[in-house]
Amino acid sequence: MALRRRAFPAIAPQFAAGLAHRAAPGARITTTIDAAMQGDVDRAVARATGGLDPKVGVAVLVVENRTRAIRAFVGGRGPDSDGAFLDLTMARRSPGSALKPFVYGLAFDGLMLHPETLIEDAPLSVSGYEPQNFDREWHGPVSARQALQQSLNVPAIRVLEKVGPERFIARLRQSGATVRLPSDKAGLAVALGGVGIDLRDMTMLYAALSNDGKVAPLVSEEGGAPATVHTLVGESAAWYLREILRRSPTPDGIVSPSLTQGRAIAFKTGTSYGFRDAWAVGYSDAYTVGVWVGRVEGTPRPGAYGRNTAAPLVFDIFGILPPEEPAVHPRPSEAIQTANNDRLPIALRRLSDGGTIRPHLAFPPAASSIDLLHNQNGAPEPVMLRAQGGQQPLRWIVNGEPVASDGGPELEWRPDGPGFVQVTIIDGKDRSSKASFRLVKPPDGG
Repeated sequence: MALRRRAFPAIAPQFAAGLAHRAAPGARITTTIDAAMQGDVDRAVARATGGLDPKVGVAVLVVENRTRAIRAFVGGRGPDSDGAFLDLTMARRSPGSALKPFVYGLAFDGLMLHPETLIEDAPLSVSGYEPQNFDREWHGPVSARQALQQSLNVPAIRVLEKVGPERFIARLRQSGATVRLPSDKAGLAVALGGVGIDLRDMTMLYAALSNDGKVAPLVSEEGGAPATVHTLVGESAAWYLREILRRSPTPDGIVSPSLTQGRAIAFKTGTSYGFRDAWAVGYSDAYTVGVWVGRVEGTPRPGAYGRNTAAPLVFDIFGILPPEEPAVHPRPSEAIQTANNDRLPIALRRLSDGGTIRPHLAFPPAASSIDLLHNQNGAPEPVMLRAQGGQQPLRWIVNGEPVASDGGPELEWRPDGPGFVQVTIIDGKDRSSKASFRLVKPPDGG
């Protein structure tokens, strides 16, 4: 006699359906899914997404790094959400900044870059393409380490210009990733998400970083044939990236498991244009966790970006994974270990700009306030304006008026009095930038 109806088992349904579709009739399949881990991950996803609109989809992969086996899989949020029967781990979406580590990795491989190499974060113009940082600010010279940890866009573009976008895409494809370009030719925008890739391939690429840069396909069935292994990045590059990404600032309110479980996590986030896709992928010594969150139909979700949407779930999942013993990662013999830029070989101390930087105001700093000094007669003292970048001769426009100069990067300009000052600088290629600063009376009225 039936007393109640039990829920129909639905463990990783999209994963199971995909395997069944490819299997011969009557075949018995032993998957790589860990049932206990799958249940824990399902509950973590339910907790994290319970208040989200049903139109928002979620995909999660947990991969065991040593074997590349998929141990937990979430292809969608459940039967009440949009696209419930779609496998969202296979949806090709824009990764935002999530591919940046591999741009830097190829530059590390090519000895173009070291984590302490200085990169100019300043207005950039490449054949009319003028990217900006997410915060709409310029940070001046920053190390490659800082640029990647802060996910600055302009330094990443400058690094990709050195690596070559076609070479970058070719390396991803040689590694087994399927990437879709918006046109026949790869452009510099691929570093910022101008390419389509799915969560399976993204997680596969990050799992390689925990395996000294060696990439192999993800495994769905136990006892399968050994997979072909390719080199995504070299051992030194993988070591550099691990050291950089393990020290990335965690999302607000998140305590890294490295502080509570001894598990060091390297991670990177990404947000596609218009807040359509939020990504986060993290890897420890034992596991790689990939998360994608977004509307199934691809419409924007303003304010939802990788750091505040996908990254917290990555850390939640790492918090429930089996404990792992901290591993020692000795420095590869070819890696240069130094925190001092001046101890690097001269060629690695600074990434050359190749003439791609637009002219910009270096002093006074944009949006700053400086004291307006006066001479003994009470007249304002001249202010020295200094530009960086661009191709000389430079033309200066201050508060809407052209100012005569010798075309060089410095201009001695005499103000009328305190107030806001707007400076426009135009170089010999007609590239320009604007900045403003404020002149104020010193506290003593001098």
